[in-house]
Amino acid sequence: MTRDPIESKLGQYRKSEEPLSATNRLWPLYGAGWENLGKEGGAMDLPMPHPGPDELLVRHDAVGICFSDIKVIRAGEKHPRIHRSMKEQPVVLGHEVALTVVVVGENLQEQYQPGDRFIVQADIYIGGKAYAYGYELQGWLLQIQHRRLACSMAITAII
Repeated sequence: MTRDPIESKLGQYRKSEEPLSATNRLWPLYGAGWENLGKEGGAMDLPMPHPGPDELLVRHDAVGICFSDIKVIRAGEKHPRIHRSMKEQPVVLGHEVALTVVVVGENLQEQYQPGDRFIVQADIYIGGKAYAYGYELQGWLLQIQHRRLACSMAITAII
């Protein structure tokens, strides 16, 4: 039986069998206004991160940009959930995401496998304090991201 090449490629993608790129693309926001989104009007390519023993490397399959993100773009550092200099520590927007695990740190290999698929709850609580992706934590408007186990509790559903 001949395998459909498109189905084969899609199956590899879903199982995270494709080799990782050497770079990771992201869109940081350096302040209020669309002119501060990205570097020189575009995305940035950074070296691909490697997860530590208590981290996951996840691929962002889909991210929704919603009105909350627009509020951050309009307000910049005046937004009530931004508590830092965006010029020095830019915000990466996007808190509504579907993702796939691509690499699992050695201490998490019994809990997660490459190819596991999840959605993320944007607001999480760590040590009794509220955090949110796209504000205090780097958002999802990038291709690949690593997350520490403390933040992985935000992974809420397998899809």
